[in-house]
Amino acid sequence: MSLSQRLLRIARQALDELADGLREPAAHADARRELEEALAGPRYHPKPPPPPPPPHPLKDHYDALGAPVGADLATVEKIWRRQVLENHPDRFMHDPAKQQRASDRLRRLNAAHDVLVRELNRGEGE
Repeated sequence: MSLSQRLLRIARQALDELADGLREPAAHADARRELEEALAGPRYHPKPPPPPPPPHPLKDHYDALGAPVGADLATVEKIWRRQVLENHPDRFMHDPAKQQRASDRLRRLNAAHDVLVRELNRGEGE
């Protein structure tokens, strides 16, 4: 077989393969789809982030006092005394509106202080 005949035969085979690829029978289509899925990577569905931890049960009381969450009894007492001095209604005798706000604030401070002291003393007794 001459060189030109071999080249002609190779060209015909290539054309036949190309024609088969253009027609794309069902088996080729399935293989192509599988290949495209494999190349695209796995279908990754990330897990949702874990829920945030529940807030400290006394966080609102610590916030009302302006104390850091988890502060010890001495710190709570110190902050409470300072807040009471700053927010006492007698400091605002000249302005009734400020006196009322201070009175409300003092009520909230005392309520938060009572709850925190009770809980912190309970923790010490255990």
